[in-house]
Amino acid sequence: MAERPAERTGQSEVARLARVSEATVSRVINRKSGVSTRTREAVEQAMAALNVSRRTEGELVLVVVPELANDVFTRLAERIEAELSPFGLHIVLSLAVPGSARERIFVESTMGAGIAGAVFLSASNTTARADHTAQRVLTERRVPFVNVNGGAGGAAAPTYSTDDRRAAELAVDHLHALGHRRIGMLAGPPGNLLADRRADGFRAALRKHGLDDEHPLLARQL
Repeated sequence: MAERPAERTGQSEVARLARVSEATVSRVINRKSGVSTRTREAVEQAMAALNVSRRTEGELVLVVVPELANDVFTRLAERIEAELSPFGLHIVLSLAVPGSARERIFVESTMGAGIAGAVFLSASNTTARADHTAQRVLTERRVPFVNVNGGAGGAAAPTYSTDDRRAAELAVDHLHALGHRRIGMLAGPPGNLLADRRADGFRAALRKHGLDDEHPLLARQL
């Protein structure tokens, strides 16, 4: 028997079988919040039993990662999948350097599949000369996205990132409080904005404590 789209009649049948309201069925079908895990599972099971399906368009969430060898990105991707799965959403991984042409190509090529959203696990603000086309395309087509490790190109999107400048200052403060006066730092390459902020915070902390910031023990990756 062919699957039926989740139209009004199908929703009524699902509601009766799952013993919930049609409004609740609608929330589950449209992946809205405010539904308990137990209720959501009951509705999903009723939909499967009645062979009622939601529209397939928009079930994918693009997750852009710079690498998978780094366990941090792998764990984040696994966690994102676990959180989205109860809502009928699934991730598709894109391996691309932040702000690169490859990142843009992945976004543009998956737009045709009707992606529901995107997550940039190392946002394009991490490099000074990043290409922000991917975020602009998503914004223009009203596809929501989230940045991790900083925002990109001034896009109005949720951003999750550490305060790298403040973190460096706190590290110097801690070492200074322990009595250390010759404090060094290893940071990423110039042009990596996150590393630049850490270096700025390091120098600011040296000045605050009256230490030599003209010739700091600061090494930058080439």
